[in-house]
Amino acid sequence: MTETGGIFRVTDTNSRGYGIIKDNEKIIFAAGAVEGDVCRIEITGEEKNYLTARITDLIEPSPYRVNPDCPYYGECGGCSLRHAAYETEGEIKKRVVSSAFRRFGINAKIGNVLCPSPDFYRNKVSFKVDGPRVGFYRKETNDVVPLDRAPCKTAPAHFSQIANETAATLCSLNINAEEIAIRSSVSGDLSAVISLKGMPDSIAELNRFRENVSSLSVRDTLSKKNVRLFGDGGIRTEAFGLSLFVSDDSFFQVNYEGAEILFRVVSSLFDDMNFDLCADLFCGTGVWGLALAKRFPDKRFYGIDLNKSAINDAIRNAERNGIKNIKFYCGDAAMKTEEGIPSAVIVDPPRAGLHPSMIDVLKDLSPDYLVYISCNPFTLARDAAKMVEFGYRIKCIAPVNLFPRTEHVETVVLMSRGG
Repeated sequence: MTETGGIFRVTDTNSRGYGIIKDNEKIIFAAGAVEGDVCRIEITGEEKNYLTARITDLIEPSPYRVNPDCPYYGECGGCSLRHAAYETEGEIKKRVVSSAFRRFGINAKIGNVLCPSPDFYRNKVSFKVDGPRVGFYRKETNDVVPLDRAPCKTAPAHFSQIANETAATLCSLNINAEEIAIRSSVSGDLSAVISLKGMPDSIAELNRFRENVSSLSVRDTLSKKNVRLFGDGGIRTEAFGLSLFVSDDSFFQVNYEGAEILFRVVSSLFDDMNFDLCADLFCGTGVWGLALAKRFPDKRFYGIDLNKSAINDAIRNAERNGIKNIKFYCGDAAMKTEEGIPSAVIVDPPRAGLHPSMIDVLKDLSPDYLVYISCNPFTLARDAAKMVEFGYRIKCIAPVNLFPRTEHVETVVLMSRGG
């Protein structure tokens, strides 16, 4: 290989959208390549253990390659796999999950990736504001790629339209905005939050957006002041057989169809469990615990989360759905409650995974069953390996493509003590 590159066949693809080339002892990551491509490449960078490259000539396209259907692809930092067939994306993500577990010495069987519809799936989008336009950050920068040619394909088209109209109005009023976040219910009702650098003297002009959204709040990122202009400060929606209120500050899965698939996976794991008390840790708005408590009315459940707004939503949603066999606590996931020792535990932590102290808590609790939900295969595999050290066995690894066309994948793992 010369310093400028050469002609190679791509042997694999990673979830970040790079084709993998092996050249003697060197690994090359070629941007925009997919397994099966034969291409001429140019080296763009060199790290300790690998090189980076770009395609200069696609000599023989892979049968797994498709034409990207978004004009921003390659600029915007959101999607990474629009040049790969959707079926291939599922295989790529399965290999990513498998590789993460093998890295930690676990050779368990990985289920096929369950895939919802690939486009227009996001029910929440946070648009970055750039003057009168909105967009998303360019890859690995804070420069905004404006959505001025077409709407984003990961969300309903009217999200982009409403955000651009809002940004143009803010600009005309000399209001300095940073971000416009829009969230939709299953039925299509919208809630929006506008983040500003400093609260203006008057924001009454923004009431005009009543025709676009049912709830609108303005947040000052400097003073942390929050002003609700109209609406309930969230959305009312349906999911997992529940009627839910999700406030603007609360986490909820961004893909309704994908979340239903995910819940079917989680729910099915409980069919064969012999448990009496289940703890839902990092519970957010409590949807996992609520849906399971409704399905298993003779069992007891409790949920814990640090986010007070989310816990308030969870309590309200339990009342809304008449679910009485679950309680919620605001606090650290490791806190002790009056409920007793759970025989089943659900953990759905942030991308960083479980803190070592939380691993110790799970070791001490020693539940019969542990259901771990994660959007980061690496930290999931790391934590699962720790639990294996404590005597747990991995019974199931089920990936769900909750974030189609991006590098991310959600995975559910069931672990149990003994057999």
